[in-house]
Amino acid sequence: MIKHIVMWNLKDDLDVASTRDKIKSTLESLVEKVESLKVAEVGFNHNPTDAARDISLYTEFEDQAGLEAMSFIQHTLKLLVM
Repeated sequence: MIKHIVMWNLKDDLDVASTRDKIKSTLESLVEKVESLKVAEVGFNHNPTDAARDISLYTEFEDQAGLEAMSFIQHTLKLLVM
């Protein structure tokens, strides 16, 4: 089992409150698309400090191959939210 955590900030012109449900459902639906991904949990920031991130994604994979497949997806997401 491989556990992986990623955190992002949204682009300045995106609003977390208005896109929260879409972001959450999109990221959590990856369990159905990445075969070895067994758990995907999305969290949103409730701490208004500059050090905090807007979104976190906690995942659990069966193997390294699944994590590597997810790396491509995460790279693509970073282009959208950073």
